Order: sequence, then structure tokens, then C-alpha cells
Amino acid sequence: MKAKVFTIFTLVIFFAMVLSGAVTAQVPQHTLIEKGEELHPFPTHEGAIQQMTDSQAWNVTLIGQISGFASNIAVAGDYAYVSDEYGGLHIIDVSVPSAPVEVGFYDTPGYALDVAVVGDYAYVTDWDLRIIDVSSPTSPIEVGFYNTPGYAINLTVAGKYAYVADDFAGLRIIDVSSPTSPIEVGFNDTQWAMWVTVAGDYAYVTTSMGSYGRLSIIDVSVPNAPIEVGFYDLGNYPGSVAASGNYAYIGQYQGLSIIDVSVPSAPVCVGYFFLPEYEYASAVAVAGKYAYVADSFAGLRIIDVSIPNAPVEVGFYDTTGIDQASDVTVAGNYAFVANGYGGLLILAYTPYKMHLPLMMR
Repeated sequence: MKAKVFTIFTLVIFFAMVLSGAVTAQVPQHTLIEKGEELHPFPTHEGAIQQMTDSQAWNVTLIGQISGFASNIAVAGDYAYVSDEYGGLHIIDVSVPSAPVEVGFYDTPGYALDVAVVGDYAYVTDWDLRIIDVSSPTSPIEVGFYNTPGYAINLTVAGKYAYVADDFAGLRIIDVSSPTSPIEVGFNDTQWAMWVTVAGDYAYVTTSMGSYGRLSIIDVSVPNAPIEVGFYDLGNYPGSVAASGNYAYIGQYQGLSIIDVSVPSAPVCVGYFFLPEYEYASAVAVAGKYAYVADSFAGLRIIDVSIPNAPVEVGFYDTTGIDQASDVTVAGNYAFVANGYGGLLILAYTPYKMHLPLMMR
């Protein structure tokens, strides 16, 4: 009994000290680095990454960074593939996450918006579809091209097909089994397609017309005859969509919507998380029980979605003062964030755990 009383008394004293400022939690803190004009690694020697204020990062550590302009990103193996809008495609060696270095570059003729990588090929939307052989990362070369009828904005590649969100021309399905001769095999006229992801037999497409947006669920089990089987009205500015299990996760202005798509013909919103600072969630990636949200000028937000109807934020890295986070992908233990003029950020979710003295356990 005495031991329990002593433990409770000790805890009271300890937390009183915390509240008074006598004891502080030492959380890894990092600072934001200046903008750069060209892609090159920042120094990574001791002191190169300085401290941030507590308000700028929580449970997230900056591991590495490379400057330049980064719009969207894909990661495969030891390389990150960064679309640079007017600057084309950059290939970054991230085998040492603390010291990323550019090894290759291809200047697409259009406006490089999105990139997906499968095997030896990078697929880039630059208003059209470009197929680039990246088997030699130092010497990427375009081997195929498809002129879509709209403006190719975003894409995902699954199996032998590229699924392209083609703005006013809807969803286009392109057979890329022969990279040098891609050919369209089907389309669905869900107008103003902005973002697409594919899971199983379904493509999930966010569409936007002014401030009105919706999620369109399209059965692509027959690629030459895709058909919409369900939709959900989102109400305001949709961004990206990610799908995992029975749920679709949609970034929007001010928030993250969690949609139950277990019945594709009757999707229903089961959860919503209000993002801070009235920012726009331009991209979402889901890994395990976490949704990683590129939240424009509010940076990277990490949301625990293990309970879909009660999502909760568990970490963030605020890029205020650098630029806006526009895309995010997760590979291994790292989140790779395309941060506009702030370049590519490599971050790690590092939840802080308070360790009590043995006598208090």
C-alpha cells in the first residue's frame, strides 16, 4: 500500500514540476532551410539542420532535404522521382536519406505535373502522357508519348494500364504494356477529373467544377468499358484521393474526408478531420493506420485513422516560411514531401515517448 501511495505522490510532484517548467520534454526540433534555385543537396554535416520552434514540428523529424522546385513525387527503390513543372523530371538518389543527391534529369516538353514509377519506367503527366525509361537513372530518356484529349493532370499505374485524370476529358485508360506505343483502350466521361487512384476493380476519381467537388467510383474491371457505379458529393474543393481497405481518403479545403467505399454504389462519409489554418489538403498518402496529408502552407500533417469515425492528429511538420507542401508519398520509414520552392523534404514520424524513472513505473 505504501508503495502505491509513494508512486501516486511522486507522480503528482513530477507533473507539477512539468507544469511549472522545472522539467521539460526534450523533443527533436529542426529548422526550415532557405529556398534554392536548383536541385542540389543541402549540407548534412552536424549543425546544417538547425532547430525549429516547438510550434513548427511535433513528433516529426527532418532527416534530409534537397533544394529546387518540387511539385509531385514518387519513390521506387533508392530513388525519388520529382516533377518540377516547367523544370521536367528530376531523379534523386535517396539511398542515404540524410544526404539526397540528384543523379539524373529529363526536361519534358510540357508542364510536368505528376509522376508514377513502375519497373524501368517513369510515367509523367505534362498535359499529355510521357513515358520515360529510367533504367539508367543518370540517363533517363523518353521512349513513349500519348496525346490525351484533355489536360493530363494526375495519374496512377496499375498492371499494364495508366489511369489518367484528364481534366475536362475525364478518366482515360491507356495500355502501356508496350511503352513505346501506348494506346487508349477506354474512358469515362466524368468531367473535370483532377486526381485518380486505383484499388482492385475500382478507380477513385476526384472531380472539381469551381468550388464544387465529388468522388466518382468507376468500375474498371473491363478497361475498355469503365462505368461509374457510385459517387459522393464532397461539397468543396477536393484535392487528392487515396484508397486503402474499405476507405477512400480525400484531401479538401480545410479537411480530410474519410469515405466508406465498402459498398461502391453507396459510399458514405464516416469521418472528417479539420485541418489547421484553413489550408488546402492537396495530397494524401495512407500507410498502415496513418494518413499523411500535404496541407499546403501548413506542411505535413499525420492523422491516425485507425478509428475512421474519430481521426486524430499525431504529428506535424509546418513548412511555413518555405513554401507549400503539394504532394507526399511514404516509403519505408520516411515520408517524402514535395514542398514547392522548398524542394524535397525527407521526414520521419518520430513519436516522443516519455520515460518515467524506474521508481515511478
